[in-house]
Amino acid sequence: AGAILQRHRDVLDRLTELLIEREMIDGAEVYALAGRPQPVGAEETIAPQRASAAADRVREISNQRQPGG
Repeated sequence: AGAILQRHRDVLDRLTELLIEREMIDGAEVYALAGRPQPVGAEETIAPQRASAAADRVREISNQRQPGG
């Protein structure tokens, strides 16, 4: 696994920079960064809704753990 990560280090670094800058990117951008074609049907996803619901739940739990939350 380490060799694979090292082999693709440039792509991972660009991906990291983009995520730090924008916090979110879509699958098409990841495929473009990696220089790979986007799979047919990959543009259809429900992940953003799931991610949003998960983020809301994490915030809720975090707020409950804080004093006065």
